[in-house]
Amino acid sequence: MQLKLSSIFRMVLMGAILLSAVAAFSAEYNDAPYKREVVNHKFFDKQNLLLFGENTVAQTVALVAIQSHGDRMQSRGRTLDGYEKHFESYGYGWGAAYRYGGGVALNVFATYMFHVTGHHKLERWVPMVAIGHAAASTGYALRGSRQGAGGW
Repeated sequence: MQLKLSSIFRMVLMGAILLSAVAAFSAEYNDAPYKREVVNHKFFDKQNLLLFGENTVAQTVALVAIQSHGDRMQSRGRTLDGYEKHFESYGYGWGAAYRYGGGVALNVFATYMFHVTGHHKLERWVPMVAIGHAAASTGYALRGSRQGAGGW
């Protein structure tokens, strides 16, 4: 397949236009109003410790709600998450491994990676998303469908 001279000219022209747009934006981005603030804080500061504590409590409540087999709480491993369903249906041991390994430890690791790379807003959002996931799992286990009501 041969390219015509006009096709090559169009590609070069489009590349030049895109390159000039990127150069103009980067020059504008480096001006004073767009410069990023350098945020320096310790990883285990007050806000992170509060978020990690709330996440641990939310994961514990979700574990207890999903694993409950009493007269008033008959969830029997009812959950929407496919990975969670695999772990939670085998009892407290595997449920705790999923909740504390994935729900707490993995989130602390991801938060630390965002902290090290300077993405401090994302650093705060990771535990919040985990808390929301645990709260949704708890709500579904307590008020969800009849899935799992007859046992696995």
